[in-house]
Amino acid sequence: MKRSAKLLIAALLFLPTTAQKLFATAQEGNIIYIDGERWDVLAEPIYADTALFHRLKAALPKDRSWSTANWNGYTSYWSIKQDCLFLDSIGMSFYIKDTNQYRSECLDENTMQHLFSGYTKREGILAAWYTNDLRIARGKCVRYVHSGYDSNFEYETFLSIDKGRLVSRKDYHNKVIDGLSFGERGIQKQEDIKTKFHLHPEKYPELTGVKRILFSIKNASVDSLGNITDCTVTARIWHGEQSEYHQGIAEEIKQAIMAIHPWKVLFLYGEYVPYELNGYSFRYDLAQTFGVSKEYIKGHYSAKSKYNIEEILKRKYKESMARDSTNTEAPMCPPNN
Repeated sequence: MKRSAKLLIAALLFLPTTAQKLFATAQEGNIIYIDGERWDVLAEPIYADTALFHRLKAALPKDRSWSTANWNGYTSYWSIKQDCLFLDSIGMSFYIKDTNQYRSECLDENTMQHLFSGYTKREGILAAWYTNDLRIARGKCVRYVHSGYDSNFEYETFLSIDKGRLVSRKDYHNKVIDGLSFGERGIQKQEDIKTKFHLHPEKYPELTGVKRILFSIKNASVDSLGNITDCTVTARIWHGEQSEYHQGIAEEIKQAIMAIHPWKVLFLYGEYVPYELNGYSFRYDLAQTFGVSKEYIKGHYSAKSKYNIEEILKRKYKESMARDSTNTEAPMCPPNN
């Protein structure tokens, strides 16, 4: 895939967009008609001219309705005619208390002509102030993001606009391929995490007393079959109020993640990407320290004892070897001498 398309995916999946900075809630799209077909506009084209946007906001009725899904309190309607981007109208809704209903109306033509006087042509209001890619979409939502216009849809098109004129367009068909995932509809509970990812913390004496580990995943890549081909995992552990990163236990989780499949995949802009895996963090609880509680160690082995923690762990390792001798899983490695 071309580098520009990869950068586009990275920008939409990981980087805060202008819309995200402005809106903390997913926004309803504006509307555009192309060859009679309706699309959602996943942007605010009027924002491109700050002065124009402020004039518009000042002219809008103060009693118009708004919601967290439409912070501006209006919907702009657009069209592509003769390979040009035109602003057709601006619609609003008003709440009627007596009837408990809403009525809709558009800005009148005189107000539109006055506000956009510098851009009025015979065919309508030419968006000559706009030079950028305009992202439009239709179809079902394949990836919901509770912020701005960051969600992805089944069909998306990028219109390259130069001073209101359509230069080119790129069309994409996005889809989701079902599989394993983290979060609300996937691997979330501790019992699910421990079933999928069986760790061996007893190999690391320095993890003695650690009650929980926070794993974070990034830089994950995936193929069309849902196999994780690579990823970066970090493991953060706490000793009281102090925390540090542990490479060994992080590598165990990485190998466990790459060993199971298929993972849920998003086919986005012509490339397969993990579905909401990058940037995900999850907790792994250690109820006791490798089967040996911290209190047990303190109570049974004093500083003057010939035994130490490493010897305890080695003994527990031998016990685990005996338990594992009847199953088919690979045995645990002993702690380093």
